[in-house]
Parts: sequence; structure tokens; C-alpha cells
Amino acid sequence: MLDQIFKSKGRLKVIKVIFKYGEANITKIANETGLSYENVVRHLTELEKLGIIEEVKVGRVRIFRPAWINSTVRYIYNLLKSLNEI
Repeated sequence: MLDQIFKSKGRLKVIKVIFKYGEANITKIANETGLSYENVVRHLTELEKLGIIEEVKVGRVRIFRPAWINSTVRYIYNLLKSLNEI
């Protein structure tokens, strides 16, 4: 699973933004990472399939946040925090 998460720099950027803010919508993630809207959606879809993030809909807005119930998410968070990446 970790190889799929760290497979691309873009995916890692998306994870960092979500960890940094606790939750974020697609536009916020795109602005923070410099990735296109389409690339952000692609990375979010993959991260959601892996159980790393979860989506919450607030009206028409899609908010993404870490899936803290997953122990891998806590491990990744602690790893990035210890490396001063977030």
C-alpha cells in the first residue's frame, strides 16, 4: 500500500495539504499544490480507494479529510511530521 501512496510526488503533495489543514476541498488542494484540478481529482480518487482519505459532501462541496481510523494514515502522518514535511 505504501508504494501506491508514495508512487507520485503529486499524490504526496495532496496528502500533505490534507494533513496540514485537517480537511480541504479540491480547489484548495489544487491551489496549494499547483496541480491541475483534474490531477487532484485523480489523486483523491486513488487515495480514497486506498482508505487514506474520506470524502464528506457539504451541499455541492466535496471536502476531503484523513481517514484517521486507518492505522496507516496515522503512521504516514507521524512520518511526515517527524520529517518536518507538514
